[in-house]
Amino acid sequence: MATNLMDYTTEQLTQLLQTARQEAVQIEAAMEPIENMERDSRILQANEPPQKMTGGAKFGYWWVFALPIIVILYIIGSAIDGDIVWNLLAIFEIAWLVGLAPLIIRAMNKKKKQAYADWQARMAQLHEQIKAQDVVLAQTIGRVADKINAIPEEYRYSFALDTMLGFLRSFRAATWKECVDLYEQQKHRWLLEQNSNEGVLLQRQMSHASERAAASAEAAAFFGAVTAVNTGILAHQATKR
Repeated sequence: MATNLMDYTTEQLTQLLQTARQEAVQIEAAMEPIENMERDSRILQANEPPQKMTGGAKFGYWWVFALPIIVILYIIGSAIDGDIVWNLLAIFEIAWLVGLAPLIIRAMNKKKKQAYADWQARMAQLHEQIKAQDVVLAQTIGRVADKINAIPEEYRYSFALDTMLGFLRSFRAATWKECVDLYEQQKHRWLLEQNSNEGVLLQRQMSHASERAAASAEAAAFFGAVTAVNTGILAHQATKR
């Protein structure tokens, strides 16, 4: 088989793209768990709980619990003008201030500290899982990437390979140059279309390949050009939303 894509016959090119697409699907399957875990990590990071109660929160909880009872006792005392009620009010205020309030606030503060510790543990777990799956991704690339290495890096994802195969099968293209030219034209149209299924899928695959190249040294050699070629396109799309 020819070593330069420009020298491939239509049949050779079709066979290459078919095999390369199968390899891309396996690599993307190894990427998917990483994408899901990184999404969970971003959501978790955005919802970081407080490490403990602030002084203002403690003061607020003091009044939330104490004020209704104080008001009720005050109303009763005003209505019947009884010394017993006023004495009860004074006793309650002292008991609340010295005993009950600190106990309740301490328990709530402990609960917040535990929630923060659980959050930290979950973040650490996700980071370890992402690192482990990055190893799986690197191993998958090393194991299955063969024919796909003949494809320029910026087209090493299944959506691009599928689309080019469609051009060959419909006889719209017969050479690699024609496949690339048609794909770039079609990609431009899809990215300009707001919320088209093709545009969303295309951006998703390009974005995830770019993220992997930026985050993983092992994946950078495989997806490196995707970052360079597509970052500008994705940034342009983001400014339009």
